[in-house]
Amino acid sequence: MRGQYRLAVNVSTADGRKESKQFTFNVRENEKKWGTLAAFSTGLFFLGFIAGRVFTSAPKGIVITKKIDIRLESFVIATRQSDMLDRHHS
Repeated sequence: MRGQYRLAVNVSTADGRKESKQFTFNVRENEKKWGTLAAFSTGLFFLGFIAGRVFTSAPKGIVITKKIDIRLESFVIATRQSDMLDRHHS
């Protein structure tokens, strides 16, 4: 919206005379609106993030399965490390 604008006016009077004039005006950028837009966008992002955390949760079965998977993986890694240490010391 910023920039230089021209307005042309053509007028006819009751007695038939015609007159025309051209006006030029400048529209400057409003810097405050960019700060407001950035604050609004940031607030909207965080509101969406919080709403996503509140309203979307994994079903209980998936959470339990993931916990079991993580514990199983930890057990397998610990067992492998133990075997490697035993082989190294033998």
